[in-house]
Amino acid sequence: MKDPLAHFLLAGLLLFATLSWFSEDDEDLQTIVVDRATLLSFIQYRTKMFKPEAAAQTLDAMTEEARQRLIQDYIEEEALYRESKALGLDGDDYVIRRRMVQKLEFINQGFAEQSLAIAEDDLQKFFQENLTDYYIDPWITFTHVYLPFSDALDDAEEQKRAVALQKTLNEQEVSFTDSVKYGHRFPFHLNYVERTADFVASHFGNEFAKRLFSQEQVDTTQWLGPVQSQYGLHLVKIKQLIQGRNPELGEVEAMVRQDYRTQWLRGKQQEAVDAIVDQYTIVRP
Repeated sequence: MKDPLAHFLLAGLLLFATLSWFSEDDEDLQTIVVDRATLLSFIQYRTKMFKPEAAAQTLDAMTEEARQRLIQDYIEEEALYRESKALGLDGDDYVIRRRMVQKLEFINQGFAEQSLAIAEDDLQKFFQENLTDYYIDPWITFTHVYLPFSDALDDAEEQKRAVALQKTLNEQEVSFTDSVKYGHRFPFHLNYVERTADFVASHFGNEFAKRLFSQEQVDTTQWLGPVQSQYGLHLVKIKQLIQGRNPELGEVEAMVRQDYRTQWLRGKQQEAVDAIVDQYTIVRP
C-alpha cells in the first residue's frame, strides 16, 4: 500500500474506469431507442403525474395514430436534447432538458427569422389559398319591440296583436330610439349594434337570425315582423345590414402577413427538427 507504483496504477485504473463510465460509443450516441419504458416515463413527465399505472393505462388506450405521434414527439425532443447537449447547453433534470430544447428551438427560429423576406407574390398566393380564414361575417344593427307569449291568447290572436302594433309603429313612424316606449322588457338587449348572425342567434334562436339576415333589401323606415323567437314575437326595425364578403388583401394585409410569417417559421422550425432527427438511427418499438 505504500508503494508509489501501486498508487500510480490504482489512479490509472480509476481514471480509466471513470472515462469508460462517462464515454459512450459513437453508434449509441447516434441511436435513439424508443421502448415502452421510455414512453411511460415520457408520458409521466408530460402530464406531470408520476403514476406508472395511469401512464400505462394512457399508453394502452391510445390509438395507433396517437401512439405514433407520441413516439415522434419523444424522438424530436430527444434529438433536440442531444443536440443542445452537444452545444454545451447541458443540464441534469427534465426542466433543464426542456429549456435546453426550447433554447435550440429559439436559436433555429432566430436563424429562420433573419432569412424571412415575404415576396408580394407569395403573400398574395397565401392569401388566396386561405381566403376563407379572412371572410368578413355579415352583421346587423337593429332594435325590436318584444311581445312575450301570453297564456290567455292562442297563436292566431298573438299574431293579430303583433300585426296591429306593427301597423301602429309604421303609421306613427316610430324611430329607432323610441322603440323603448313600446312592448315588454326583453331578457337580453333592446338594441343590437353591428352584431353577427351567431350572436343574434344566441339570443333569439337560429330561425330569428336567419329571417333577419336573409333580407335582400332593407327598408330602414319600416318595422318588420312579426318575427318569432323562443320567447315570443318581435317587431324589428333594421338600421343597417351588411352582407358577408371576402375582403381585398389590402384590408387585412397586416393579419395575412402575420399568419404567413407564423406558418413559414413553423415550417422552417420543423425542417430544422427533421434535419437533427435524421442524424440519428431510430429504434422503434
